[in-house]
Amino acid sequence: MELNKEVLGVLTPLMADHMAREECYYLQKLAETTNDVKQPACDPTKPRTE
Repeated sequence: MELNKEVLGVLTPLMADHMAREECYYLQKLAETTNDVKQPACDPTKPRTE
């Protein structure tokens, strides 16, 4: 699938916010279980983007 403006137009800010929160959460969990990954500089509990 090629990224074009029609495809990118489907991504709502709320969906992008959700994906960023998931990434942050899993990076935090990974950092808790290994010394190979540093604690990320993000907060999955911050107020949601509208």
